[in-house]
Amino acid sequence: MVSFIFTRCPDICPATTANMVLLQDSLRERGVFGKDVEFVSISFDPDNDTPEVLRQYADRMGVDQNGWTLLRGTEEEVGKLASGYNLSIAKLEDGLFAHSVTSLLLIDRQQRVRNIYRMGEDMDNEIILKEIDDLLKERQRNS
Repeated sequence: MVSFIFTRCPDICPATTANMVLLQDSLRERGVFGKDVEFVSISFDPDNDTPEVLRQYADRMGVDQNGWTLLRGTEEEVGKLASGYNLSIAKLEDGLFAHSVTSLLLIDRQQRVRNIYRMGEDMDNEIILKEIDDLLKERQRNS
C-alpha cells in the first residue's frame, strides 16, 4: 500500500493513516505485515516533514515501522512521482497542500497499480483487506 500524505494535513491524511493502522494491525495478526505486505507513506511537504517530524508522526499514529516506511523527497521529486500515478498535489498560499482524495494505492511486487482507493473516512478497510488477500493468493498460485 502506498499513500501520499503530509503531516500538517488537518483531516484526510490523519484519518487515512488511522485507517491504515487498523489494516496494519489486522495484517500483523495474520503474520503477513512487514513480510508479504508493506506500507509506504510519502510526504510531499519536505520543508516541514523532516525525518524527525515523520518519526514523531509515526509514533503518534501507531505506525509499525517494521513494515511501514515513511519517505520524503523534494516537492519536485514527489510531485513527479505522484503525477506518474495520475495524482495531483498543489501547494496552497498558506503553505499547506491540496491533493487527490484518491491517493492510496495497492501496488504489487511488479510495481503495477492494482487498485486506487479513496482516502480518509471513505476508506473501506474490508474491501482493501480482501484485495490484499486476493493479491497474496495470486502470488502464491504463481510461485
